[in-house]
Amino acid sequence: SEEGLEVISKGSKYSFVMGEEDITISATLTDKVYENKTLSVNAVNGFNVTFKVGEKAVTEAKKGDTVNVFIENTTEDRRFKSLTSSDVTLNTVKEGEEYSFLMIDNNVTLALEDEAIPTHNLAFTGTNGMSAKFFYKGEEVTSGIEGKEITVKVTLEDKYAFDSLTST
Repeated sequence: SEEGLEVISKGSKYSFVMGEEDITISATLTDKVYENKTLSVNAVNGFNVTFKVGEKAVTEAKKGDTVNVFIENTTEDRRFKSLTSSDVTLNTVKEGEEYSFLMIDNNVTLALEDEAIPTHNLAFTGTNGMSAKFFYKGEEVTSGIEGKEITVKVTLEDKYAFDSLTST
C-alpha cells in the first residue's frame, strides 16, 4: 500500500478505495515455480520402462520438461503392442522402444500393452530313409515363435545323399 492506500486481495482480484489524487498501480511478476509431478506406467511382465529428463532417470518431472520414455523387452515370446496416455501427447522416437512428451503440471500415467508373438507348428515330411528334428537355441521344439530362427537337423540313412530342402 502507498501512503495509507489499503489494497485488499480476493483471489486474483485486488481492490482499494480511490483517494483524492491520481494513482499509478504497478505489478511485479516472478516466474512460477512448478512442483514435480509423478510419472507412472503400468507394470508389464518382461518389459522395463525408464523415464529420463536429459540423461537422468526420473520418476517425477516438472511442467515444461521434455520426458523421454525408453522401453526394453526382455521376453522371447511377447512383443510391444502400444504405449498410450490420456494425459499427454506421445511423440514416437523409435516405434516400440523410445517415446517423448512435454511434461504438464499434473501427474502423467502411461499405459503399456504387449501381446504374444504367434507360434506356428513345425512338421517334416520326407521320404523313407530320412528324418528331421527342429531346434530353437539348441532345444528340440515342435513349434516356432514367429520371427525367431529355427534350425532343422536332417538325418539320412547312409545310402542316401542330401538333395534339397523346401518349405511350404
